[in-house]
Amino acid sequence: MSPMKLSVLLTLSLAAGCATDFSKRGTESEFAAVTSNEQKHAAEALRLDCSGLPEIAVPAGSTWTPAGRIPEGAVLRCTSHVIQIRSGHVHEAYLVADGSTLVGAYLPVLRRFFAADPELSTPWTTEDLQ
Repeated sequence: MSPMKLSVLLTLSLAAGCATDFSKRGTESEFAAVTSNEQKHAAEALRLDCSGLPEIAVPAGSTWTPAGRIPEGAVLRCTSHVIQIRSGHVHEAYLVADGSTLVGAYLPVLRRFFAADPELSTPWTTEDLQ
């Protein structure tokens, strides 16, 4: 094989290996959908670090609605923005809250939960907490 062909093959194999496969990370979680008109609003922007995922940015003023439950907590979907995780593929990400604590993120297409490290207080406005 010529050095040029070998160089091209090596480059292509390295590029293919750069894409992160989230389907092999996190914890598979059983999702139960809920229907709710309840809305929560993020009073401030925050960044959520989850084991195995790129950082998740939660915009100030974003609107969140309950989408379902998993064993780890309530699953909240952003209805004012699309929260995406990018790495090779693009995945929509939902927040997971247990009471007033953000405990992680849920990728609905993969049905996987990713624990927050560290867990954070929920960013909801004071009106949402009443």
